[in-house]
Amino acid sequence: MPVKPPTLPFGPEAFMAALERRGASPGSLAWKEQILATIPLFETISKRHRRSIARIATLVRFHVGDPLVTEGSAGTLFGVVVDGTLRVVRNGRTVGRLRAGEFFGEVAVLHPGPRTASIVAHTDGQCMTIEGEKIRRLLWKEPGIGAEIARVLAGRLREASRSPTD
Repeated sequence: MPVKPPTLPFGPEAFMAALERRGASPGSLAWKEQILATIPLFETISKRHRRSIARIATLVRFHVGDPLVTEGSAGTLFGVVVDGTLRVVRNGRTVGRLRAGEFFGEVAVLHPGPRTASIVAHTDGQCMTIEGEKIRRLLWKEPGIGAEIARVLAGRLREASRSPTD
């Protein structure tokens, strides 16, 4: 069954154009905040909380074939594709693609466990990543962030588990 990746309400080109229009320098704290503001998981949290998350985010370059996440391995990495394309691979088969503005690892950040799929670079590009341990430490200091993330994840789970007759 194909994986429907978490997506923005617009395509990768619109995502990049929106970031360019906002004028922050790529890689800057303000730029990371702007990326977080476009992600459904973080769009409703306060600017102060987004800034705290942006401070612990790292930009990572990837190249064709690079594995970012390995199916079955424990992991806590959350990532947002900034540029390029990643493949979602399950049992050796590509089941989806992630492009600019799409993200992965949102559950692993809060609940570490075996990854359900691998994430492999399909093209060169970069993503913004946040290590689960760093975000969990931040959640201890700022419990409001965790409450909002939990609310968003619960809504996504409800939406994903709805039957067509609901």
